[in-house]
Amino acid sequence: MARYVSLLRGINVGGSRIVKMAELRDLHRELGHEDVQSYVQSGNVVFDTEQGDADELAGRIHDAIAVRFGYDDVDVVLRTRTELAEAAAANPFLARGCDPATLHLMLLRQAIEPDRLAGLDGVAYLPDEFALAPRQIYLHLPDGAGRTKLFRLLSERKLGTRATVRNWRTVIALLDLLAESTPDAE
Repeated sequence: MARYVSLLRGINVGGSRIVKMAELRDLHRELGHEDVQSYVQSGNVVFDTEQGDADELAGRIHDAIAVRFGYDDVDVVLRTRTELAEAAAANPFLARGCDPATLHLMLLRQAIEPDRLAGLDGVAYLPDEFALAPRQIYLHLPDGAGRTKLFRLLSERKLGTRATVRNWRTVIALLDLLAESTPDAE
């Protein structure tokens, strides 16, 4: 049994594309997932499953959302408990002592091809900063996510994959939820 978090992109943002978390939890249970929990209204669901391949699992969740809610373009980014914990532990901005309230994690659906980001220069976006990793991008946004222009530089078109962003408080809360279950065989 593996423990996952599914992070949905593009629901319950700005009062549109509403999906109630109780209905999203029910959908996960109907897919055969166990110990299903949600966190806040932005599409974060923690669950256990014996279903194998993460890409296939994400596809099944995506398809079920399309059928049930009519949103066929909601991206599903999955991480195991171990993957999210390793990503959090590797945050270079925490290591530098940056205020966690200014940190965000951009989780990528697929790993970035290194040549796609060759020549990216974040200097023009200071004080906002980013650090690249294969399946996530660490963001330090001292003036807040609502004011940054850094998302233009790190667009999905440039990245070559879909992405969803969570603030650091949410990342830590999801890690806590992921840790509530018995150890898994990831």
